[in-house]
Amino acid sequence: MIKTGFIRDTSILDDLEVAGDISGARLISETLIAKSVTVKADVVSSDFKEGKLREILNFGHTLGHAIEKSAGYSLRHGEAVAVGLHFASLLSEELLHLQSDSTERLKNLLERFSLPTTVTSGQYQWDELYQSMAGDKKSRDGRIRFIGLRAPGEPDWIETASADQLLKSYERIVK
Repeated sequence: MIKTGFIRDTSILDDLEVAGDISGARLISETLIAKSVTVKADVVSSDFKEGKLREILNFGHTLGHAIEKSAGYSLRHGEAVAVGLHFASLLSEELLHLQSDSTERLKNLLERFSLPTTVTSGQYQWDELYQSMAGDKKSRDGRIRFIGLRAPGEPDWIETASADQLLKSYERIVK
């Protein structure tokens, strides 16, 4: 839900912030589920043949999938993607001029709902993660592609990140 709020329907973020935590979110869960499903359905129906637009649903997934693979799939998908969302947001600050308060908002929401936003130093090898991301289905012509944000509700594609820029953003999520 946090992902769909950041890529398309920012009212989801407002609802989650009002909910306060997971127990509060349960009280408004039908509304949140409906809004999140609507975002996904609208994107898929607008891009039925799996063109570029549908890729916005993969916000956070490029690094998230690499972490899942490196962890031997011992992490839940949502946990790995949560770390990927934080990473993609930090990368968006550098390359798409996303405001840092939007990254803070994302990080705070993830943590409020008990989702990880960082990795432990030494937990993953950067070279292994980088190679896994290079093999991601969204990569094109040897370039690792990410879905980033210009602002909440305004996703965009990051297609020109250098290895140094990726490492710099990754180092910001290592604790």
